[in-house]
Amino acid sequence: MREISSVLENALVNERITHAYLFVGPEDARKEEIAMAFARALLCFSVQAGRACGVCRDCRQAEHVKHPDLHIVQPAGATIKIEQIRAVQQTVFYRPYQGKRQVYLIKQADTMTVQAANCFLKTLEEPPEEVVFILLATWLHALLPTVRSRCQQFFLPPAVSAGISKDEWLMTGELAERLYEASAMEALGLAEKVAEKKETVVTCLNLLALWYFDLLLWQETGDPELLANPDRMLNVEKEAVRYPKRCLVHCIEEIEKAKERLSANANTRLVLEVLLLHLAGMAKRRY
Repeated sequence: MREISSVLENALVNERITHAYLFVGPEDARKEEIAMAFARALLCFSVQAGRACGVCRDCRQAEHVKHPDLHIVQPAGATIKIEQIRAVQQTVFYRPYQGKRQVYLIKQADTMTVQAANCFLKTLEEPPEEVVFILLATWLHALLPTVRSRCQQFFLPPAVSAGISKDEWLMTGELAERLYEASAMEALGLAEKVAEKKETVVTCLNLLALWYFDLLLWQETGDPELLANPDRMLNVEKEAVRYPKRCLVHCIEEIEKAKERLSANANTRLVLEVLLLHLAGMAKRRY
């Protein structure tokens, strides 16, 4: 997290701002927090060491999302639609109303429809000089390759990555490997074993999601420094080739659904059985 902030701060200090930034990571990865801090700094007239001063009018307005040059775009329903992108295109060539530039923060950018993404691509191909786009996404693969290639990309792991022991990582990797080839009966047995320690179930699911996220991240970037645990790069590299990308996305989505059910006080053992049955036997499936 600190490394990303340093890169952004140095860009501001050296006045090397590109036209588009993309922050990718799961829901708990603090993407919006980092993006908003960067947006405030982009609009601040009294930037200090690459950070917004926090006290000027621009900072106060941006803090409350009331700055006239800060534009928020988010899904209208389940997706970002072409009409929303066309509305953006109508304003990007206006001069900044108050600040040094216009900043467009596009939340859940990976929910753009194909039509919206192609429309947005036209703006990225010929970006206005005084505009910066900040895109937030959970799934990198859900964005058009031509869109993401025109953005400076940052990958953020889930917040749970802090303080993970090597033993915990080892157990998580072993669980994932067993599930890869597990039968339905084996999956039910693993669910029973995980459910025995009820107080650690959520931690186990968080680590399992983080494991799959690292595999997906390795497939996308091949950069060990982006992994939640770079010490296990060799394990990640070995396992990543076994999984189709869609399979990893499916795994993470199913884990998130299980966590939601647990937070709603569903039966722990039943939730785990359903989840691990979903994750079992991936080697035999086609994606």
